[in-house]
Amino acid sequence: MQRPVTIASRSRAFSLVACCTLITTTAFVVPSISYSRACPSATRLHAAASVAPAGSVAASLEALHDATMAKLTDTLKVEATDYPASMEVESYSGKSGVTGSVAGYKGNVRLVWTGEGKMMREEGTQGGGMFRSDIAIWVGPLTLVPHLVMSLELGEGEGGKEGEVKVLLDYVSREDLQYTTGNNHLTDYFAGPAREATEAAATDPLTRCRVVLPSFYSRVLVSPSAVSLSLPASPAGITKAGEWMEAHVSRWLGWCESAKEVDRMKRGLLLSRDNGVRRTWVEGTAGGLEVFVGGREGGKALAKQAAIAMSGPQQEAYVGGFS
Repeated sequence: MQRPVTIASRSRAFSLVACCTLITTTAFVVPSISYSRACPSATRLHAAASVAPAGSVAASLEALHDATMAKLTDTLKVEATDYPASMEVESYSGKSGVTGSVAGYKGNVRLVWTGEGKMMREEGTQGGGMFRSDIAIWVGPLTLVPHLVMSLELGEGEGGKEGEVKVLLDYVSREDLQYTTGNNHLTDYFAGPAREATEAAATDPLTRCRVVLPSFYSRVLVSPSAVSLSLPASPAGITKAGEWMEAHVSRWLGWCESAKEVDRMKRGLLLSRDNGVRRTWVEGTAGGLEVFVGGREGGKALAKQAAIAMSGPQQEAYVGGFS
């Protein structure tokens, strides 16, 4: 007998935009960052540490990220783990010219892992962006709800021009989407409201252009309902990004509440597929972070380490749980 999967109540109003104080200037003023590794706490686990300087446009994006994570961790009832600290990326800065933090969460038996990460590029160094944040939630094999992925990246404007915010909002499929006849996974999750939201975002007056993800492996995972667009780095642009993120998260939480259980005999195969997909996400995210860092000394290794920490322990095996 199939049972609906429930998560914590969403009775409290969820407004990401209301949680964020939008900065009215588009100037990218980033103070110097010292090259020192923060000591990870062995007794106090917490969300990803702040990396953006107060009063900056990046701080507005970070507030948006933090509000999203607070809503997700509260609703899903997950708690921070020490895995990012064991990878030495809980909080870091170094020769790569960026400072950053990573947090990972467990505790909900319906999920395998919830991860988040932030990076802030040091002033005066070259790279693909000024600020970047990532969120990835990997659903367990109890249901077919897609995995949730999101990314925000602040790009610096050239020649005094206004910068841009690159937004990636997607759901990573759990089954093949390449055929349309009788494909319930496609119609249930990707061909309805998610598709409508993507098409509306693409034609929004504030949308500047489509963003081609820099990593081949990231493009492998992109679904047909992905939002991969740029917005102006202005209060209006950041507000619009918040509206898109709020709808994206609320839709996914609704799916979690109404999802039915997968047949027990199919869960091992589903988890095996999920683990392979998660490794692809690591390669794609590491590639994107490497572009952000800008190819400086230690940047490639740092990008890979941060991506692995955000994705959580990879050697998961199905032993009859998730029920």
